[in-house]
Amino acid sequence: MKWSETKGTLGIMAVVFALMVLGGGAAFFYTKTLVEWWLPLGVAFCAALLLRVVFRGALSRRLTELPRWLRDAVQVACLTVAAGFAVLGMNYAFADDATLHEEQVTVERKFSEKHYRSRRVGRGRYTKGEHYYVYRIAVRFTDGRTKTFDLPMERYNRVRQGAPLALKVENGLLGWPVIRKSPLRAGD
Repeated sequence: MKWSETKGTLGIMAVVFALMVLGGGAAFFYTKTLVEWWLPLGVAFCAALLLRVVFRGALSRRLTELPRWLRDAVQVACLTVAAGFAVLGMNYAFADDATLHEEQVTVERKFSEKHYRSRRVGRGRYTKGEHYYVYRIAVRFTDGRTKTFDLPMERYNRVRQGAPLALKVENGLLGWPVIRKSPLRAGD
């Protein structure tokens, strides 16, 4: 294999890894933000289109072997993931501590989901392994919004359906409410 081919493969692997990290970070920030899913996605998509126009020359030199429409779609998708991470991350990181307040929420539903680990049974062969449970609650805010949270089992057992909970909420940089310190941990 020639160095140019290796370099191209390593570059693609680095971009895929970076997209996985940025996408995971955006998902983390979204779980801490009280906003409809389409709003940050729309802002990120508009930012991606703007970045695509600004960096058109640098981006067009990459992926030259793909058809133009597919190359443009891949670039916009990658820029949307990066912009989503940046938008949600800035909203979370620059939340105003002066706006910290407590919101009363009601536990609307509590449920558990059964998941399975994978088990290796041979070279390159995996099967369904032992099961485990993920415990979740869905809460409703006074303005009608709902949000789902994962809980440890100890906290899940102490929470009752219909019971009130207090969440500490701050306003983020873009005005989207952010949950900084969740009272839903086991030690609360």
